[in-house]
Amino acid sequence: MIKRIAKIFKRDKQPPPFDIEKAIGNYLLTLPRCSSKVLVISHRYQDKRYNYELTVEAHSLATWAERHAKGAWSSIDAEQAARLALPLWLRLADLSDDAETLMPIEFFNICNKYHSTFIEMPRTQITCNDCGAVIEEVIKTETQLPKSEIFDMNKFEWHCPQGHLLYQDEVGLHADSRKFTLQNMQEAFTNEGKDIPSFLRKLAD
Repeated sequence: MIKRIAKIFKRDKQPPPFDIEKAIGNYLLTLPRCSSKVLVISHRYQDKRYNYELTVEAHSLATWAERHAKGAWSSIDAEQAARLALPLWLRLADLSDDAETLMPIEFFNICNKYHSTFIEMPRTQITCNDCGAVIEEVIKTETQLPKSEIFDMNKFEWHCPQGHLLYQDEVGLHADSRKFTLQNMQEAFTNEGKDIPSFLRKLAD
């Protein structure tokens, strides 16, 4: 009888809540100390869109990271923990160390979306992988591509003054101005092998 009651209580027991502060503290303890310069963008992070290296001073990046942590949020616990840990890691940087520090991949995944912001920061260094030149000004181009389903697609490219490709990406910038109908939304999701979500069905009605 006692064993049966114990099993009932065991089944009703809820998993403990995610302790984000504890997770951040434990994560920071595993990281090497940051130096005065941080390599924010590089092919060494295994993202082939970037053919250049971008180095930012730790204190400048820390100021940005603090604002970003306050203004952004993710429902993914690990991603949110990394976002909150980033400014703490940067504030503990050894400013007497002029070596270049590679970020953990979790931090790179947060920062790489804002690389166009970082190139405008003072004392940021941009180096072309092809010619090795330190670049003073990035040449940016934007090309409109044929529409993809209900999105306008644009291709973004950056080049160094010697013409070497630094960065490229294709982005769906905004929804087509066509009226959202159940039919055209269903076509878009079907092409991706998915079914249209119920909440979009209601919007289309």
